[in-house]
Amino acid sequence: MQIPIFVVSLKESDQRRISVAAQLNKLEIPFEFVDAVRGSVLSPEQRRKLVAPENDILRVRGKALSDSEIGCALSHLVVYQTMQDSNIEYAIVLEDDVKVVGDIQKVTQSLIQKKPSYVLLGYPKLTDFEVKHFEWLDPIKKMGGMLGKYSYGKTTRTGELGTVGYLISKQAAKKILLMNSPVVTVSDDQPYFSQHIDFWHLRPIVVTEDMSHFSTINGVKRGNAAGLSLRQIVGRVIKSLIRRVKVYLM
Repeated sequence: MQIPIFVVSLKESDQRRISVAAQLNKLEIPFEFVDAVRGSVLSPEQRRKLVAPENDILRVRGKALSDSEIGCALSHLVVYQTMQDSNIEYAIVLEDDVKVVGDIQKVTQSLIQKKPSYVLLGYPKLTDFEVKHFEWLDPIKKMGGMLGKYSYGKTTRTGELGTVGYLISKQAAKKILLMNSPVVTVSDDQPYFSQHIDFWHLRPIVVTEDMSHFSTINGVKRGNAAGLSLRQIVGRVIKSLIRRVKVYLM
C-alpha cells in the first residue's frame, strides 16, 4: 500500500517548494503539494463561514487565533477533506519546511499495520544534536516497536507540538474536520483533539524542521538556526531529565 504524501505549502513559496521537492525527489519519495491558505487574505464572508466566533475560540483555546494560525488550520483541513473525498485510509502530511532524517516510508508502512489514528513523526525547532539524541532527550512510554529500531507510544509532552510531519488515518481526519470546522483552534492542538483521537509519538523521529528557511510569517530565520545558548542547552537537558522521570511514572 502506497501511502499518499501531502506537502502543505503556500502557492507563492517558490523557494520552499523547490527545496522540499529536491529533498523528497532525491529520496525517491512521491508526493503532491497542497496549496496552503493565507489567513490574512480571507474576506469577511470567508471568515464568517470558515472561522468560529471569537467567544467559541476563547472557550476552546483560551486565546485568540492569529491570521497565520487560522490559515495553517484551514490548510490542514483541506488535506483531511481530500482524504474523505478520495477515500484515503492513511496519509502522511508534511509542511514545506520539513527535513527528512529517517526512513519515513518504511516506518509509516510498518506503523499502519498497528492501525493508529495519528502519529507524530517528528517536531519543529530542534538542533542537529537534539535530532540525533532525541530518543534519550525526549523518551516515550513505549507501546510497541518495529523494524528493530523504531518504537511508538505516549509522550509526557503537552500543548501544541507542531505539524511538521505526521501520519493520520481517515477516521482521525474526519474527527478533526468535525471538531475544527469552523476553525476554533490551531492545527496542532492535541489536548483538544485528543478528546476523540489517540495520539502516538515515534522514536527516533524521522522528520524535523529545516531551520535554514526564513519564516513565512515574520521574514526572519528560525530561532535555533544559529544554535543554542549555554542557558538554553542547560534548560533543555533539565527538561529531558524531568521527562524521563515522568515517563517512568506513567
